[in-house]
Amino acid sequence: MASGLLRDLLEQHLEPGYRAAASRRAEVPPSARSRRWGLIVRFVVLLALGLLFAAAYVQASAGAPQAARTRAALADDARVRAALTDRLQRQATTERGRLSAQRAEALRATTAGSQADAALRDLEAAASLTAVRGEGLVVTVGDAGQRNDPVTGDPAQSDPAAAGHVQDRDVAELVNALWAAGAEAISVDGQRLSPTSTIRSAGGAILVDFRPVSSPYEIRAIGNAGRMQARFADSDVARSFVTFIDLYGIKFSTRRAKAISVPAASATELKFAAPGEGK
Repeated sequence: MASGLLRDLLEQHLEPGYRAAASRRAEVPPSARSRRWGLIVRFVVLLALGLLFAAAYVQASAGAPQAARTRAALADDARVRAALTDRLQRQATTERGRLSAQRAEALRATTAGSQADAALRDLEAAASLTAVRGEGLVVTVGDAGQRNDPVTGDPAQSDPAAAGHVQDRDVAELVNALWAAGAEAISVDGQRLSPTSTIRSAGGAILVDFRPVSSPYEIRAIGNAGRMQARFADSDVARSFVTFIDLYGIKFSTRRAKAISVPAASATELKFAAPGEGK
């Protein structure tokens, strides 16, 4: 008796009542009405999904031309504003030169004035407010060309550094290495660096003092070309960029120049803290 119960327990996984109910359902075929309702429900669900996908496609297609027009308008506005900024910058540089000449002429009339003019010129040079010309070093760094996946042949999708894109920190490291090598004046793509200059990125673009620069980036450094080239080539930054040529495919080169020029930097309005009165 016990062995029979144990055998039923091992061989029969369903309780007898559930097994009998399942057998009765299997013997009764579904009615034509239930089959028809099942087909109607499936049709309605598929129709609703089709309408949903069609509406999404129409909306995306209608929005694409507008998005393209908006991007084009923004790009045109950026170009117009950049051209206006360049024109105003050139005008400001010209007016600053005239003012400096008139000031020097007025100050040189006296000994004290001549001393004040010399001090002002030294301060302007330290603030990068005067154009500079002389021998120096030209460092060029640029993004790598399009790299494809070796397996699929499609354009490689990876982080900007691995894809060979020059970052703002790369330009900043090169500039700092040139300062350490003895540079006296530096510009990046024609943008003169001053003591308050910043090199940042925004939306994938590199900004020098909030003005965009583009690859390949030309860094001009004025100073003793021979000594500066030797010190820069011996820096960790320069050695790293040499390895980046093979590792990431970036463009990097250095050359000496007998005569290069860098423009004056834009004047920056500084705000100083004042000591408060003691209580």
